[in-house]
Amino acid sequence: MLLLPAWQDPDFSRLDWSRYAGVYADYMIERPELHAVACDHYRSLIAALQRLGRMGYRRPGMFLQRHADERLQYRWEGAFLAYQRNHRNTGRIPPLVMEEFDRTEFVRWFKRHKPDVVLGHWTQAIEWMKQCGGRIPETVGFVSLNVTTEEAPCAGLDFRPRLLGARSAELLVAQLQRNERGIPSPASLTMIPALWRDGPTLIGRA
Repeated sequence: MLLLPAWQDPDFSRLDWSRYAGVYADYMIERPELHAVACDHYRSLIAALQRLGRMGYRRPGMFLQRHADERLQYRWEGAFLAYQRNHRNTGRIPPLVMEEFDRTEFVRWFKRHKPDVVLGHWTQAIEWMKQCGGRIPETVGFVSLNVTTEEAPCAGLDFRPRLLGARSAELLVAQLQRNERGIPSPASLTMIPALWRDGPTLIGRA
């Protein structure tokens, strides 16, 4: 069985797993603990911030939906804060963590901290930045944390869903070839870094 990502904590513990091999195509599943394949969110964000630094951006800001980060055990926020702490030439803009994406909260944060590039999941923020006087990409850039779900062209991270699916299928086939059924002990996590995608929401800087 290949289990696709779930927004809430997935629970398949009532299934008789003695009959099946299973792989979860997302970061973590605990009921039961199965082998999983996911994007390496932490490594991918660090690489994106390093790239932005080389492009000349010095005040990155990031907005998140709280549950989206909680389900990754705070890997987005953790990578962002670690990068800030270890790069002295980077501004200390606190990440904006919202229960739901909210224009009022975003505009207040954006006007107060004045990031020169914003990272987040929702391209609606581009319009909010424009309403605050930002010119994209001339005065402020935007980076999507998952370009495969965005509705507007932008620079960002491609989670490579086809590769994640292919690697998940490979793990399933390998289990069947070894005649493995049931809940593995211990379960393994295979992590694949995202690819960077250029887009019209960024410009290089000297």
